[in-house]
Amino acid sequence: SEWAGPLMFKTLTATVGILELATAKALIAFPNPNNIGSLRLNRITDVVIRNLLGQPVIVKTNADEIDINELSSGIYLLESAEGDTIKLIVE
Repeated sequence: SEWAGPLMFKTLTATVGILELATAKALIAFPNPNNIGSLRLNRITDVVIRNLLGQPVIVKTNADEIDINELSSGIYLLESAEGDTIKLIVE
């Protein structure tokens, strides 16, 4: 595919402060990319982390922190019970 630009956009962190991240409606996972083995969420929720084949590799309920040490380096999809999906990169 061809890239068409220029493209201007704002990121969530550019429009809200750190204290406001916890009240943001969209699910935020940090740090992402991750190489520390612990993933934080901006709210408590049920989550499923899937590999790119769609297979669940981690399932957590009522979580705002997830231990991802068992994951190999790669790209995963984090899905919340509310329907948010985040691309998670594990280094």
